[in-house]
Amino acid sequence: MKYVLRILLTATFFSFSLSCTSATAQSASIGSQGNSSASTNTEDATAQMRSVNSAPQNSPQTPSPSPQVVSPLSVPGQKNLYCTPDSTAEESNIRVRRALVDPKEASDSYGRRLGRRFIVFEVTVENTSPTLQYLLHDVSVDFSLLYKLPLGTYWWAFSSQDLIMLRGVPEKGADYDPRNLTLHVMQGTGAVAGGVSGLTSTAIQDLYGGVTAAFNGPLLAAFGGIFPDHTATQLNRLSDSAFTVNTVIAKQSAKTFAIFVPERLFMTHAEQNSYWKEPRPFFDNNPQLDFRHADVCVDGTFISEVPPVTLTAVAYDDPKSVKAGANVNIDLTGANFSSSDTLVDLSLDSATSTISLSSVTSDGTTATAIIKLPSSWTTNSAVTVGVESKATGQKTPPLPLAVSQPPAAPTSPPAAGSSAAPPAAPPTQ
Repeated sequence: MKYVLRILLTATFFSFSLSCTSATAQSASIGSQGNSSASTNTEDATAQMRSVNSAPQNSPQTPSPSPQVVSPLSVPGQKNLYCTPDSTAEESNIRVRRALVDPKEASDSYGRRLGRRFIVFEVTVENTSPTLQYLLHDVSVDFSLLYKLPLGTYWWAFSSQDLIMLRGVPEKGADYDPRNLTLHVMQGTGAVAGGVSGLTSTAIQDLYGGVTAAFNGPLLAAFGGIFPDHTATQLNRLSDSAFTVNTVIAKQSAKTFAIFVPERLFMTHAEQNSYWKEPRPFFDNNPQLDFRHADVCVDGTFISEVPPVTLTAVAYDDPKSVKAGANVNIDLTGANFSSSDTLVDLSLDSATSTISLSSVTSDGTTATAIIKLPSSWTTNSAVTVGVESKATGQKTPPLPLAVSQPPAAPTSPPAAGSSAAPPAAPPTQ
């Protein structure tokens, strides 16, 4: 890419040279005389600086401080317990696999700027629990080997950068990556060349205009076709695969994502270049930087899905016992009732209260609650009942609670042999 940039800039400057007139040439000769005198002054100043630098220095040298190792340990001198399993269930149900991604492969997938500046791992987290989901909080890479400590001990763990911060890297690369920077320079050069076309001499104005039009049209279009911009698709791929906090891994399933660790925190510029060009020889020559042996751990917690509570019907258990000032039982019908989570929302003539369930069936479809009717209660009082979940705060729409009137008793036909009054005869005219 750098050779393409040199060729394009050379062609651009050549097109500008066509507009040089005799006055420009005269100015150039004057400028060359000034440059020669400035060069002479610069050489004299350089010679003086060399003589000063070669003179013995008598001032004492300040000793440089010894390098300090920065460790994320919460208590200095103790092992980092961050990656210790929180429970037996987490240790037995969560499995982690990782693979180091080649830097040029990472560059193709996520953009040159990310591939050039970050160590990329592909991590797969598997949740084998048949009943619980796993909420992933963090992913850390064990770099204990950098400090001559055994791998797998997690004396030094580095957390991956989050997606929100990573997106800024390829966004800036859209302006400053070699391909994009070259295109921006060419577009700016073409815009300036088109603006000064009227300042050229008449003899070469036609030639200059043709060269400028060819540069701004077919040349820029050909450059975009030969070197297409993949920033948009790389950003989408980064959003789909980069790690972000509070990622949920469903029960008996797995999720694969990429984690990113900045190279400059662990490698010098020369080591970064060596790792970019040939990773394997770099690892062989720098065993303390062999990231192929780096271990990965995860931190999270198991969660269970709380199904929504529903209420389909509510009624008095014994309508005959309903009266003012009495404690009465109400029956609730719905789904997912729980004695420890479900509450009853009672509204009586705009006065509201919350009570607990007194009993719940094993399948959670029916429940019973005890309510106290006020002394002002009548059969015309407006009473509504709803339920809510303490864990999620979800509430159901309230349902009316009324005293059902018993049906009228059916009339039985007269028994055989009993006397009954005959129907009245119709009046005669």
